[in-house]
Amino acid sequence: AASAWAAGGSGWPIFRQAASPRPSSLTATAGIEGDLTGALVNPASLCVIKGARLQTFGERGVGQDGLGGLLAGVPVAGGAGGVLAAGALYDTAGSMELAWFDPATKLEQKKTVTAQRDVVGLLTYARPLGRRVGVGATVKRGTSRIAEEMEATAWAADAGVLWRVLTLRRGGAGSWWQETIMDQVTVGASVRNLGKAGAFLKEEARLPTLGTLGVAYARRSKSWVVTVGVEGNYLLPESRWEGGGALEAGTPVVAFLAGYRRAGPDGFWTLGGTVRLGRLEAAYAWQPSKFLTAAHRVSLAWRFGRRA
Repeated sequence: AASAWAAGGSGWPIFRQAASPRPSSLTATAGIEGDLTGALVNPASLCVIKGARLQTFGERGVGQDGLGGLLAGVPVAGGAGGVLAAGALYDTAGSMELAWFDPATKLEQKKTVTAQRDVVGLLTYARPLGRRVGVGATVKRGTSRIAEEMEATAWAADAGVLWRVLTLRRGGAGSWWQETIMDQVTVGASVRNLGKAGAFLKEEARLPTLGTLGVAYARRSKSWVVTVGVEGNYLLPESRWEGGGALEAGTPVVAFLAGYRRAGPDGFWTLGGTVRLGRLEAAYAWQPSKFLTAAHRVSLAWRFGRRA
């Protein structure tokens, strides 16, 4: 669904959809090892993937609108050659009724159609450059169909970098913490949706081209983890800034999610959590809103094969 969490005033909002229950302030900057949807906001985030993964996700708004997707990622050459991922997103705006006068029968005709249906396919490649820097790129092709009558296509590309600025280890047996604590600071930057969009009835919709810069801090041990991320986005077609921050805190099994995003005059909270059981990770988030932008988001990821 084209929620205000991700959508701007430019066209093709599916190219900016918030597909993950985790806010992009985390997935674009921290490099979450279990979340392939980071590829949608910063392709370089896939550099941290350690094993083959399959992830499905979805969003349901207060109306008939909804979003769904599937992503698969695999390490190349045991991880030494980077990570390759592919997937697709599907977005529908619900149904609408068309009515017109038929001069042949002199009667009013009616038909129920899908108001808008968008589909995007994508291919992402990411790889580390040394021990601290990772880079990535994505190619996307989208189709948008309005009222089952008009259709347009668009091609776009993303590029990103993830830089591990600082990593510190402290503690251990006999220390005050009694276990090893790792502190890590990462910086993420990306440029998204560079490309060309087709036209509806000769009227071209601009792609939501934007640049993102963010930073994340994570402190983790074997029994708990806390990650905080902030980001700023500059939406080129509208010449405006937006941004937000997020927190994930808990144990390696259960964690709490919270985030806030400011887009123009509006602000949006998201609250949720994650559960990890063996090779599976499930996540849920709720974006409350008094307008039509309220939404539920879910995700289920499965790691298979050996860790790279």
